[in-house]
Amino acid sequence: MCSFERSILKTRNMRIYSLVLACFTLMASSAWAQCDNLFFSEAAEGSSNNKYLEIYNPTSETIDLAGYAYPNVSNAPSVVGEYEYWNAFADGASVAPGDVYIVAHGSANPAILAVADETMNFLSNGDDGFMLVQGDETSFVVLDAVGDWNGDPGSGWEVAGVANGTQNHTIVRKSSVQDGNAGDWVASAGTSAEDSEWIVLDIDDWSNLDAHAFDGCGAPVPGCTNENATNYNADANEDDGSCMFDNACNVDGVEVEASSFQYVPSSLSVEPGTTVTWTNMGGTHDVNGDIDSQTGMSFGNPEAFYIDAVSGDASGVCIGSHTFNTPGVYTYDCSIGSHAALGMVATITVGTGGCTNAAAPNYNPSANFDDGSCIEVSTTSIADIQLGQETEAFTDSVVVTSGIVTGVFGSNVSIQDGQGAYSGMWLYAPDVPVMVGDAIEATGAVVEYFGKTQVANPAVVITSQGNDLPAPEMLSTLDANAEAWEGVLIQVTGSVTNADLGYGEWALSDGSGDLAVDDAGYDAIDAGVVAADNQLQVTGALDYSFGAFKVQLRDAMDAQLYGCAVEGAANYN
Repeated sequence: MCSFERSILKTRNMRIYSLVLACFTLMASSAWAQCDNLFFSEAAEGSSNNKYLEIYNPTSETIDLAGYAYPNVSNAPSVVGEYEYWNAFADGASVAPGDVYIVAHGSANPAILAVADETMNFLSNGDDGFMLVQGDETSFVVLDAVGDWNGDPGSGWEVAGVANGTQNHTIVRKSSVQDGNAGDWVASAGTSAEDSEWIVLDIDDWSNLDAHAFDGCGAPVPGCTNENATNYNADANEDDGSCMFDNACNVDGVEVEASSFQYVPSSLSVEPGTTVTWTNMGGTHDVNGDIDSQTGMSFGNPEAFYIDAVSGDASGVCIGSHTFNTPGVYTYDCSIGSHAALGMVATITVGTGGCTNAAAPNYNPSANFDDGSCIEVSTTSIADIQLGQETEAFTDSVVVTSGIVTGVFGSNVSIQDGQGAYSGMWLYAPDVPVMVGDAIEATGAVVEYFGKTQVANPAVVITSQGNDLPAPEMLSTLDANAEAWEGVLIQVTGSVTNADLGYGEWALSDGSGDLAVDDAGYDAIDAGVVAADNQLQVTGALDYSFGAFKVQLRDAMDAQLYGCAVEGAANYN
C-alpha cells in the first residue's frame, strides 16, 4: 500500500527531519483507505475562551492516548518547522472506537465544558498551529494538523477559501475524510469548499460538537445511521436521510405534547445539545420562549426562542422543534388568547444547575450553569493579608484574595492588587496555569515560608486575561529591602556592586545600599549584561529567600543596561 510518512527526530545537538514519499499519485486514495489512526475532526476558535480541539477515532479499537500528543507553536515559531510546546494528554485518557476526545479551554462556555474530556488554557487564537502526533518529544510521527509550524499566518489560516478560517470560526472535517493530513495543512485546508477537507462554520457554532459524522472506511452502505430512529440500520455507514422518528415532527428529539391548555410534560430536564419537539394534539397553540404573555416582560431565558402556532388534532401535528445548547432554566408559554393565564406555561432545565464559583465552599464542578446557590465568601485584600502577617494574623487560615499576575516563575507566581506598599504577594503552586496579565481569584492557606508570606497550593479562577500591569514602584536600592514591597512590581537603577553572589544572584546599588537580583525568570549574568560597575535599570517582583530581599527578573526587558549605544563612538558599549 502506498504511504506518506513524516517523522521528526530530535537529539540534544541536532535535529533530523526525514520525509518518505512513495507512490505519490495514489497517496490520497490509499491513505483514505487505511482508517488506521486518529485525526482532528473539529476545531473551534470562538468568542471569549470558546476554543476546543476534537479528535476522532475511526478505528475498531480503543486507543490509549499515552502514546500521543498535540504539540503547538504560538504565532511565529522560534524555529520554523519545530514545535514550541509539547502538550501530552491527561493520564489515563483514551478514545473508544467511533468516539471523539475533546480538549477545551478551561474557561469555555459550559455547553463545551459539559462534553470536554480535558481542559487546556493555551489553545489557538487562530494563528497557532497544532499537530496531532504519535510518539514522544524526541521522536514522533505527525498524524494530522490544524495550521502549521512554518510562520505566523497573521490572524489565521485560510480554509476552504474563507479568509482567517481558523479564527472566529468552527471548522469541521468532512465525513468523507478518513485519515489525517500528515502535516500537509495546505492541501488539507484547500482553496475552496470543494477541494478542502473542512467545512467552515460561523463563530460559536458548536452544533457538531461531541460527535463526528463519518462515512466509514469500506464501501458505503446507505441507510439510517441514527440509533434513536425507528428504522435504524446497524449495518449502514452512510446516512441516506431516510431516518424516521416516533414524533409528529420526525425529528430526533424529546417530545412535548400541547393540548387542553397544558404542555406535557410541563417540567422537562435535558442535557445541553438536546432537541425538543412539540406536538399539537388539539386546538391552536404556539411555543413562546421570548416575552411572557402575562406580564409583557422578557422571560430572561438563556436564549429566546419562538415557534409559530399551528392547529392540531388527535393524530398529532408538529408545531416545531428547538435545540437547546446553552445551559440554564427556560420558561415558555402559549401566547394564543388566554392560554397562558389558564396555566399553559412550562419549563425546560438544560444541564445541571449548581454553584459554579470555584471559590465558594459549595462549588459544584459538575454544574453546567449557576443556579444562584453559591454561598457567599468574603474576600481579603492582599494589603490586609500582608499587614496582618506582621503579627501572623492569617497564618494557616484559608483566604480568598485577588489580583493581577505580574510574574510567573515556575511554581512561584507574583500577583498585585493596585499599587503602593503591601499591594503584592506570592502564590506557590496554583492549581491551574496562569499568565502575566491574568486577573485571578485565589483560594488557599496563608503560610510564612522562611519569612516570605505566600498563599500555598491555591485554587485559582481566571476572571479575565490580557490586563494591564500596575506600573512598577520607583524605589532606591536601600528602600526596596523592605517587607512592604514583597510581591510588588518595583524598579531600581544602580551600578553592579557584586557580579556574582552565587546561585545566579548579583547585586547593584544606587549609592544608598545593595539590593540583590535573582534569575528565577531571566539570567542576566548569562546574558552578559552583568559586570562590575555596569549601570542597569532593573524591574521585577520583590522576592524574599535565604534571609534576603531580591528582585526576580522576568525577561530581558527587566535588565536594561545603560551606556553609549551609538556605534562608532569612542565609548560605544
